[in-house]
Amino acid sequence: MGRSVIFMILNFLIVAVYGQQQEILLIPQPQKVTLHKGTFPINKRLNLYPGKLTNEKDLYSALQLVEEFQAAGTFAPVIEPKVAGAKILFNRIGIDNEIEAFKGNKIIGISKIIGNQGYYLTITPQKIYLAANTGTGIFYGVQTLKQLIRQCSNFELPCLEIIDFPKMKYRGWLNDICGESVPSIPFIKKQIKVLSSYKMNVFTLYNENSIELSSYPDLNNKSLFSIEEIKDIQQYAEKHHIELIGNQQCYANLQEILSNPFYRSYGIDNSILDPKNKDSQLFIRNILDELAPVFDSNLFQANFNQESLFKSNTESHKQFIQSFVPHLNYIDSILQSHNKRTLIWGNTLFANPQLIEKIPGNIIVMLYGYDPNNTYKKIIEPFVDQGLDFFVAAGSFDVNRLFPNTNKALVAISNLAFSAQKYRGIGLINMMDYNHGDGFFNKMWYTTCWSANCSWSQASIMNSGSNPGDFYNKIERYNKAFEKLFYGASEGSGSITQLYSDFNAICNKQIRGCMTDASFWESPISFFEEALELNYYRNNKQLIDRAKRLRTLFELQKDEIKYHKETIDNIIFELDRAIFSSKKNIAKIKLNRAYQSQEPFTIKDAQIACEELLKELQKIKLEHIKLWNREKRDKNIREVLKQYDELGNEILNCDKKVFILPKSDDEDKSFKIELRTLFNNQPIYYSINSSDPDTRTIKYEGPIVVNQNVNIKARVIAGGQLYNVSEKQFFIHKAINKQERLNSTYSRFHPSYAAGGNNALCNGVKGSFNYRDGHWQGFQGQDLDVVIDFDKTESLNNLSIDFLNNIDFWIMPPSSIEIYKSNDGKTFYHWKSTPLETLKYTRGTSIYNAKVDLSGLSTRYIKVVAKSAGKIPGWHFAAGNPSFIFADEIIVH
Repeated sequence: MGRSVIFMILNFLIVAVYGQQQEILLIPQPQKVTLHKGTFPINKRLNLYPGKLTNEKDLYSALQLVEEFQAAGTFAPVIEPKVAGAKILFNRIGIDNEIEAFKGNKIIGISKIIGNQGYYLTITPQKIYLAANTGTGIFYGVQTLKQLIRQCSNFELPCLEIIDFPKMKYRGWLNDICGESVPSIPFIKKQIKVLSSYKMNVFTLYNENSIELSSYPDLNNKSLFSIEEIKDIQQYAEKHHIELIGNQQCYANLQEILSNPFYRSYGIDNSILDPKNKDSQLFIRNILDELAPVFDSNLFQANFNQESLFKSNTESHKQFIQSFVPHLNYIDSILQSHNKRTLIWGNTLFANPQLIEKIPGNIIVMLYGYDPNNTYKKIIEPFVDQGLDFFVAAGSFDVNRLFPNTNKALVAISNLAFSAQKYRGIGLINMMDYNHGDGFFNKMWYTTCWSANCSWSQASIMNSGSNPGDFYNKIERYNKAFEKLFYGASEGSGSITQLYSDFNAICNKQIRGCMTDASFWESPISFFEEALELNYYRNNKQLIDRAKRLRTLFELQKDEIKYHKETIDNIIFELDRAIFSSKKNIAKIKLNRAYQSQEPFTIKDAQIACEELLKELQKIKLEHIKLWNREKRDKNIREVLKQYDELGNEILNCDKKVFILPKSDDEDKSFKIELRTLFNNQPIYYSINSSDPDTRTIKYEGPIVVNQNVNIKARVIAGGQLYNVSEKQFFIHKAINKQERLNSTYSRFHPSYAAGGNNALCNGVKGSFNYRDGHWQGFQGQDLDVVIDFDKTESLNNLSIDFLNNIDFWIMPPSSIEIYKSNDGKTFYHWKSTPLETLKYTRGTSIYNAKVDLSGLSTRYIKVVAKSAGKIPGWHFAAGNPSFIFADEIIVH
């Protein structure tokens, strides 16, 4: 008999509901809750019988319940080894048959429904009965009891019956232990304890080279996790009925290993393992042979995520794609020898679907989707069609945001879980991007607990074709439950989740230069046209007022809640960063005013603003240290603190920055270059041969005239101190100041993306590797389309354009460059199409110089169209969003 049929029969067996139903708030929401008349008093000492087969883990479940009674301010139950006199009774079904509540066909039917993780809970006016087939079910039933106690009134629990079991077998969290933002052992344990209280049951530590290896001790050269620490985490997780899944990157993102000179030969480049190299095969075998036995779980995540391999045309990468399945079989055979089942990321295979057909049937694929798509059928079906089991991976992401986009995450997680349940996915993993050391997990609990709810219970879908009522009702109910259960907020104390939404609304408004992590670290002397606008000043003042109000409200909420107060500190920290960023924007306006006018009162006003910024930055830095020490390993904080010091120095020494100001002359193809400082009062030294200036180079006395390509470097040298170097490259070419019009619209996401406006692409100045240096013009979701007028018919030889490549920030070079010609500037004829090499997408920034041969072209006007690469690829966290083109100087000879 199927589970659904048995469940329908049980609906008739359950006692009818008496009286008016009261709202029961639980996370995750149980499959079946039936309220009965009456209450069970907990205002006196109670005996607790943990069952006949009590072991250490079962006893821990009982002790958790005892602790919850104590926290509620009532008498703590006494754990007794006898049934007689006990008011709270646990039972492994079929073991304690003498207990009346566990006799008969009803409990047998329930036993078949709830499986290995489910439980049956009934509360009568006289007793509390908790039954399950396993200790895991008992543990989850205890978590539900704890939540009922947490919201009880007048020391009474409602009489009810709950039949509960998970919709998905695996529910959990992926923690990244690579890079700077490495969580500490105490914090990982805290995560595990809280996650388990919401019935999550798997946990994995994404690992590239972060676990010490006895087989390769020369790689143990940083703050790594020891095998003993991993075992300690595992033991703690097991006590909370959580599997610690083993994890080792088995072929890519291995920069830290392959950059070592003694291991360089193991890779086909500096990050990708060479699967055909026998030394590399032995290397990865030795690692897996050492790590796999450490983990008790029969699952092991081998990762296999390297997006660039599936988008590259280089011969070595083509060969690697051919060896993908053999290498996967090799890794899988090693893990099978340790009785492990292999998990790999599946999104990277979308560019090569023929590989999906060759994946071994025992492999489990993990498929991530972070945007709120209507359906994830497209990423799931290819693997389901091959009979492969799959996990889905959701994202509590805050990439480059001060506060996560909770509204977006709620929809994305629910829709992803719905698709996974529809196609019988076996698990949901949640994760986040730690933002290279600036992000904290403690601001992620809201969306994390939501993923627990969506993976245990039936998920709802919110899309353009659905009735949103069910979804929003669930969100409203979840918000009430989260405030009550996670924070212990009292009735009428206000709405923390509403404050979340208000903060999210500020972030989504995106007053430029305020609400992103990158903007927080931005220099106070990066001037753009928008900084001169009155509305920019007003908008920043309004944001400061809204953020300060929210800060006060969160402080008040912190005083009212019982649990997890420290998580409010993380939200206040981000509000302080938002306030600082807006104040920095206002300081920019004052600095710009002083720069333009050189009036003593404007200079004084700007100096005061910088002094205040410096004080606030120190407060934020000290708070960052406090929050870091709560979550992360202290040895890894140095790089983050260095950023504070660098920004502090920029604020302190803003009058020492050299501005390099060019003015081009069309007649003699030259530049007149002026050097100056903010208040025009500092000694400047410069060079025109790319060398770093010092007192032996030229001291600036007046404008510099150049009529050839030069790279000017300049710095202030004062009081024996050498300050930061400013640098600009100048190029003399035929198209300088000949940009006739821009047919595309540059992005308004950030002021720097304008790069000076409609004539920025032909001004003779090249940008740096910083996409926000004010020289790169950014275009999102569209082609770059620009017209150049040479004033007369010219014979052209070649054209080049620089494009940025930084997939982390959605920046992708174009797919091709189209050249059109015209004699009147109105009617254009297609002249040439130049496809561009498909780039390897890697972390960090690179500059791609695209060249077009114009030999034989004679024309007055040319139109240059750089075709957008389209949407962000499916493997990316922002898959489906329109990508950016960032272009710099169009050079024509």
